[in-house]
Amino acid sequence: MKWMTRLSIVAVFLLGIVAGAALGMRVERDRFLKMQRNGPASLVESALKHISSEVKLTPPQYEEMRAVLNKAQPALKEVEEERRRKIVAIMDTVRTSASEFLDAGQQKLYDVLHIRMEKRLTPNSSEPTTTAWFGS
Repeated sequence: MKWMTRLSIVAVFLLGIVAGAALGMRVERDRFLKMQRNGPASLVESALKHISSEVKLTPPQYEEMRAVLNKAQPALKEVEEERRRKIVAIMDTVRTSASEFLDAGQQKLYDVLHIRMEKRLTPNSSEPTTTAWFGS
């Protein structure tokens, strides 16, 4: 009977991780998509405004910072895509572990949930994947 209690605790813990990750990803994605609607240029402008208000950039420094941020954008996009790939890999590990204790009906529901979360993280060719430097 102790193993059942332990298994239940592990199941609750793993499902909590998945639910927390799903909620966090949804909040992050919504914020990210809101910033992305106006394209990558708006992300640079948002970062510039934040940096300028914190550091008190002069107009020439402002333009130099714009160039630096524009130049950094491809590298940031690459890092964001790598981060998403790693999250999907971790989710796959959790999925494998969860399949050991979920019944067939729960497994089907979990598979649907997993696919939805994976779609949210996998870059879509029609949707640019850039990242914001600072939260708004």
